[in-house]
Amino acid sequence: MRMGDRSSKLAGLGIICVLAVSLPDSASDKRPSSMASDERAIRSLISNWVEAYEDLDAKRLAALETPEVQVVDRFGVLHLGQDEVSTVHNVWMVAAHNAQAKKL
Repeated sequence: MRMGDRSSKLAGLGIICVLAVSLPDSASDKRPSSMASDERAIRSLISNWVEAYEDLDAKRLAALETPEVQVVDRFGVLHLGQDEVSTVHNVWMVAAHNAQAKKL
């Protein structure tokens, strides 16, 4: 099930923001071919993350995140680590799935 273009754009934007903040200072010292390889890897990660997000697949989404992942939910609560974040993803994905099912 797809959540729509808007959600995929927002998800992609969120992951891009996280990646941009996480880039090391040495990124500017890389050769063009190395940067191209990095860009392909980043684009692949974003594509896979958005696909998992749109498919409401919490396990696949968690597998793409670092074990030290930190997520602040819409209520301002900090969730630490893949297990806890996967549980949070699962809760809202079930809710989203149920909301979509009601529309049908």
